[in-house]
Amino acid sequence: MSQQGYKLLQPSQKIANPDGTPTREFFQLINNISVAAGTGGPAAAITVGPSPFQYTPAVMVYAIVTGGTVSDLSMSRDGGTTFIELGIIAGQVTLEAQDILQITWSGTPPTLTAVPA
Repeated sequence: MSQQGYKLLQPSQKIANPDGTPTREFFQLINNISVAAGTGGPAAAITVGPSPFQYTPAVMVYAIVTGGTVSDLSMSRDGGTTFIELGIIAGQVTLEAQDILQITWSGTPPTLTAVPA
């Protein structure tokens, strides 16, 4: 049985192996659902503008900040009213859709890469 080109599990198929790990078929089903829902996908380089730069993803992403002369990374989950300092100046931050990542930098801009979750 398939729907929208994706193979669904048959009633006789198991979702877990005897050792508790997911079966290949179940893993493929979950992966197909994720792809159909718009999750996952290739990483995207985000051009960092003037400081303080704000990035707001449309979907959940892993935002990776590297390099540059960064003095602060902060995020907001209330539309930008309140920003919380993350205590790091580089690394990975998980952002939900509509979160705001604020990057304060001077001199050399950092590199920002967004990887859909």
